[in-house]
Amino acid sequence: MPSLIFRKGLDLKHAVAGMLAENYHSAIVERIKAEDFTYRAGRLTIHLAREFGFCYGVDRAVDYAYQTRQRYPDRHVFLTGEIIHNPHVNQKLRAMGIRFLTDAEEEIDRLGPSDIVILPAFGVTVAMLEQLDRRGCTLIDTTCGSVLNVWKNVRRYAEGGYTSIIHGKVWHEETQATASQAVQYGGKYLVAFDRAEAGLVCDYIRHGGDRDAFLAPTGPRPGSSAITSVTAAIATRSWRCSTRPRPPGSTRTRTCGGSASQTRRRC
Repeated sequence: MPSLIFRKGLDLKHAVAGMLAENYHSAIVERIKAEDFTYRAGRLTIHLAREFGFCYGVDRAVDYAYQTRQRYPDRHVFLTGEIIHNPHVNQKLRAMGIRFLTDAEEEIDRLGPSDIVILPAFGVTVAMLEQLDRRGCTLIDTTCGSVLNVWKNVRRYAEGGYTSIIHGKVWHEETQATASQAVQYGGKYLVAFDRAEAGLVCDYIRHGGDRDAFLAPTGPRPGSSAITSVTAAIATRSWRCSTRPRPPGSTRTRTCGGSASQTRRRC
């Protein structure tokens, strides 16, 4: 039986609003925002970033997680991994009894129709979604709308015969999820970690060269074992479904969503 999937919340926004306000809202921050994001006290002036706080996608994902716990107080509720990379938020969810499938003692194969699984704002790979669907779990999809827009572009590029170039970290959940969309639609992709790797890709696109040399490892990134972005992405056409933690230091390169461009040259 296919999984039941909720993508627009659980109609409990008002029921959890008070708890969310208590946990994440600050009267001091609101006061600073109201005063043109500036706080002055004597000779001290503090400027608050105008984009301070959760983006829309993260705010929605956390809201849905709280709604899920409210809707299913007596059911086992799981997250496929961190809902966002914020220790305070994830600890709050753990305190509410929400379990993380990335923990060593948890296994997807143990899940069943009575279990609830929350998909994070980053999204999950096609393989993981299919695996959860086979288990018959109820799914709460909090994938950010900006991420979904990137996926639409990647699928369109794949169908048009383009190679998608993804800016990000090859071990990051969102990068893996986006790459899996390309593979699902018969496309190809590259993952460029930084400006240096993007430069290598641009040079290869403009001038061509030796394919094997282009794909040769450029050296490990800090905290990433021996994984490199460009080479690991193109050498592996599909991602294994894994719930093991990513390497340390796997913070996001973008607050929400990702970026993908296209190129005709086939690598």
